[in-house]
Amino acid sequence: MPPTFRERYCAHAGIPPEQFEEHLFRRALYFHAKPLQGILDLMPDYFTADHDFLRSVGDIRSRRFFHAEAGEYQTHSLNRGILRRIFFLRVSAERVRQFMEECWGGHDSNPPVGGGRGAASAASHPPH
Repeated sequence: MPPTFRERYCAHAGIPPEQFEEHLFRRALYFHAKPLQGILDLMPDYFTADHDFLRSVGDIRSRRFFHAEAGEYQTHSLNRGILRRIFFLRVSAERVRQFMEECWGGHDSNPPVGGGRGAASAASHPPH
């Protein structure tokens, strides 16, 4: 059975599996959200959708399933509101996808369907 993204990421980052979620969370959080994380942590369940997404993505064994997980993240009931949708104070699904591609390398012949900044993902990212 092929390794999960969690296993690949942890090997790539040189961290134990129990640190996967928090390590990836810190790396995938939008840069402008990082200084506000302490304040946002005070809001109950604010980052629940992000952590649910990272746990789900961590379990996949093929890149082809990433976009289904990203779609679930976009429609998660706790992934709503002006802070998350307008100000992007959340995890970047695109950044998670980039880390996945980096960890997978050429080991999987089934890359994500749609890929990159397609029509579905362009609306969910602020301009650079």
